[in-house]
Amino acid sequence: MESVTLDALDRRLIHALQLDGRLPFSRIAAAVGVPERTVARRYHRLRSRLALRVVGLVDGRRTGMLDWIVRVRCAPEAVETLAVLLARRDDTSWIAPLVGGTDSPA
Repeated sequence: MESVTLDALDRRLIHALQLDGRLPFSRIAAAVGVPERTVARRYHRLRSRLALRVVGLVDGRRTGMLDWIVRVRCAPEAVETLAVLLARRDDTSWIAPLVGGTDSPA
């Protein structure tokens, strides 16, 4: 994959998308002072070189849901089984099993 050097326009385009990832190219173009086609071309260049990705996430607070991070300690041989069981739950959206830790021995 070839590297990408971001110039000031690329950075302004990325900043606009960070503020609102659904902004149309016409609004971004008006805000940064270049033609809409230039914004579209820059966006597609950055995406095709994997330098930019726009994703949508649900804001759980707006839908009445809460985000929780839970740390569970278990024996190393139980990690995989526990992760599978947690992932099957309807109220679980993400599992990141980690082995090891920073706990001091008791």
